[in-house]
Amino acid sequence: METKLRLSTLGMVAFNLNTAIEAGHIDDFGFAEVYEAIGKGTIVGFLDDKLGHDVNLSLLRHPPGRAQHEAFVEVMKYTAPSFEGSERQLGVQRSGMCLMMALVLVAMQEGYWSGGTAAGAGSPL
Repeated sequence: METKLRLSTLGMVAFNLNTAIEAGHIDDFGFAEVYEAIGKGTIVGFLDDKLGHDVNLSLLRHPPGRAQHEAFVEVMKYTAPSFEGSERQLGVQRSGMCLMMALVLVAMQEGYWSGGTAAGAGSPL
């Protein structure tokens, strides 16, 4: 991956997910839908479609945000498979929205961003 994911991008996604949870979207989709969208590389569009005007992921669209969009998708593709089938490790039991938040938090915690602790250690950076 050429473009490095910025910590601020992960933070922006987390704040938007939190806004959507507060708006009542906690049970709008399940685990399978999240994993499918991540696998297809369509997770940003999926979140836009499901959450509508309650999120603003416009910073991940159109240049210059397109590069961060691609970097975010790659990090989610790298992070998600480790937890598929064992979501309870993340404290999540049923909500796809909470799973998404947890995956973003894992990426932040594990340093899967430019300058993070995992940079260059087999991560998607």
